[in-house]
Amino acid sequence: MPKGKILIVAGDTAIADGVRSEVMQLGYTICGVVSYGEEAVTRVAAEKPDLILMDIRLNDGPDGVGMADQIRGGHDIPVIYLITDADNELLNQAELTEPWAYLLKPWTLRELNAAIEIGLYKTNLEARLKNCEGRYRNLDTAGLSTGEMTKINNELELADLRLREAREKAEAELAKLSAMISGMKEGVVMADANDVIVEVNDYFCNLVGSKQSAILGKRISEFKEGETLDRAMAIIDGFRRGLNSDPVFVQRRFKDIEAVLRVQPIYRNNRYDGVLLNVVDVTDLVQSRRAAEEARQAKSDFLANMSHEIRTPMNGIIGMTELVLQTELTATQREYLDMVKSSAQSLLVLLNDILDLSKIEAGRLDLESADFNLAECLDAAIKTNASPAYVKKLELRGDIQAGVPVFLKGDSNRLGQIIINLVGNAVKFTDQGSVVITVTSESQTAEEVLLHFAVTDTGIGIPKKIQDLIFQPFSQADNSASRKYGGTGLGLTISAQLVNKMGGRIWIESEEGQGSTFHFTARFGLSAATADKAGPAETKAGLSSLEHLRILLVEDNIVNQKVAVKILERYGAKSITLANNGREALDALNSEGFDLVLMDVQMPVMDGLEATRAIRVREQETGGHTPIVSMTACAMTGDREKCLESGMDAYVSKPVNPAELLAAITKARSARSVVPPIPPSPGPAQSPAQPVQPTVQPAQLTTKLVFDKASFMDRIGDDLEFAQALIGVFLEALPADLDRIRESIERKDAGELQRTAHKLKGSLGNVSAESGRESAFQLEKIGRENRLAEAEAALVELEQALDQLKLVLIDFVTAG
Repeated sequence: MPKGKILIVAGDTAIADGVRSEVMQLGYTICGVVSYGEEAVTRVAAEKPDLILMDIRLNDGPDGVGMADQIRGGHDIPVIYLITDADNELLNQAELTEPWAYLLKPWTLRELNAAIEIGLYKTNLEARLKNCEGRYRNLDTAGLSTGEMTKINNELELADLRLREAREKAEAELAKLSAMISGMKEGVVMADANDVIVEVNDYFCNLVGSKQSAILGKRISEFKEGETLDRAMAIIDGFRRGLNSDPVFVQRRFKDIEAVLRVQPIYRNNRYDGVLLNVVDVTDLVQSRRAAEEARQAKSDFLANMSHEIRTPMNGIIGMTELVLQTELTATQREYLDMVKSSAQSLLVLLNDILDLSKIEAGRLDLESADFNLAECLDAAIKTNASPAYVKKLELRGDIQAGVPVFLKGDSNRLGQIIINLVGNAVKFTDQGSVVITVTSESQTAEEVLLHFAVTDTGIGIPKKIQDLIFQPFSQADNSASRKYGGTGLGLTISAQLVNKMGGRIWIESEEGQGSTFHFTARFGLSAATADKAGPAETKAGLSSLEHLRILLVEDNIVNQKVAVKILERYGAKSITLANNGREALDALNSEGFDLVLMDVQMPVMDGLEATRAIRVREQETGGHTPIVSMTACAMTGDREKCLESGMDAYVSKPVNPAELLAAITKARSARSVVPPIPPSPGPAQSPAQPVQPTVQPAQLTTKLVFDKASFMDRIGDDLEFAQALIGVFLEALPADLDRIRESIERKDAGELQRTAHKLKGSLGNVSAESGRESAFQLEKIGRENRLAEAEAALVELEQALDQLKLVLIDFVTAG
């Protein structure tokens, strides 16, 4: 059926414009849009429309009802009333004019189209009843045969049946749609092409605290929701400009909830026909995500604190053990000290594994990209496991096959960590035979290479059923393995994650009792280096030059000072100057020149980061570049970056390993002479206030908690002379430390309180004064979290602990 001509009669301009837009979208011909009844009568006579859409109220009369008969005149044209605002009396009058249909605002395009189509069908049907002279036949028995009457009646009945079926079908579809929308557990809003809301469900009404009657018929722009509304309107404007646009998802705060807003365009006949908006409440999800992020941050902070707390005493343990091992000892003493050193190193490995796993889980472990020699990297990894392999009489060797490039670009430290983990496990679980590392090239381009590493052993093997578990955290091939062989099961997990970050994969081939082969691939860049570049011989030569270096050691902890001095002296250092903080370091550098600075990070007066920045700023003005190596007990994600960003050349964590320290010195001395730009000094971090619960109450203090003599003497290798000297230094400095704490509390200087308590805490830990150390730690936390109201009570607890400690220490020193 061809599209018909439609006349629109509406007194309100906005209504007229809206109806005209909708009719055009439906594809009908508009023969006129008029505002007055008299004008409508004239236009009907001239245009002879097939259907009239008439507002029930007009400009030149109380309503459009009174004009209906005049407009239709002698023309039998279907009239559809558009009702936007009417009372019952007006509707009763309209009923007398026998309109074809009513449309009550807000109507949908589907409802408008159905009413028009049915009206035009009636017009078409009546046209077919005209005789050949163009006159209407009377629909009675006059002049009609029985057959003609039967035919007309059948056709009318069929038309009526079709109309009823169409209406019923439309009503059924609308009922289904309405039921579906009403039952949805999310807000649903549907608007037409003019942004007028034509459908809304109860969920949305409850969400905004309004009724359907107050929402339907309004424009979307009438909802004042600030940024959310502006964003939605911008999206809708985009839908109008471009056909076939995809839905847009926006997460915003809506009213009192966190919501995801889905904006879906509706197109019909290649025209924008409206929009569907879904509002999904994701408040619980957002809150859960935030809670997870807070928990992750709390975990990171906890690990940072634990790293610092554990590494600081371990520095004393390993350092002093190293020093004692250089003295004359009995065989039994040397055996015991070797066991202490081995245990401390094992604890350090475990600590590093836990920190690495935490970094990986937080997505904060980044790989370096630097030139390295594959052969040297593999050789270093093999040497790390050479001693346990020698004890077991195992053959341990590496094989880099022909065609494998040796000079690569990537993170050699992390590659070495993977190889050390795999080789270490192979040696641990192999009692006889061999462990072989093979490297082959899987693919290579002009810029990169994919290498295949295989670690094959003749050990106990791994059952098939549990091979998928061994890469999970804290898992081992056999639960009894941790008892027989030791270990935490973290090494393979970390290795798998590192391999993944290197663009490779890791897998295992093993038969129980027949050994295992661990495979992994990794992608590296190709280095421009050649075999003529510096090798191990140059590195060793660089280390031997320590005896000619003028070294400035900046460290506020006396035990750490002594350890570092002894390490440096063992490697030939002759000129070592001490500074207790960054300010003293700057003064020393102003008075004389140094070839190297070893810089602690956490110090009073001026920390290592601030001092380094000041040094680099001065060098920008005067020229030159003094190598600076950071020595810090802070070893969490970001600590290394902070040190390097401040201008330091290398970084080593505490407890200081002699080989690592010397390697860092070599790296720093070979650093570029160009001074990097100095970044701005960061502001003080703000931590949320949390209540402090002292671990040890004053009434609970005991002699063992005040001073653990056994632990103290074990830490310093039972050197009584050194112990007495160290306690003397501690007792001499203690009154000044307490005075600074009191003054910082009186001045309400939280930063100074934190720094002074931190220093005292370290000193108390070095003399194994656990109760005093815990009290100092509580004061440090109070300063860091700016909870000065609690400082007085915590100071009283500290003083009580220190009073008892001084008595015990004096007895210890005088007793000899």
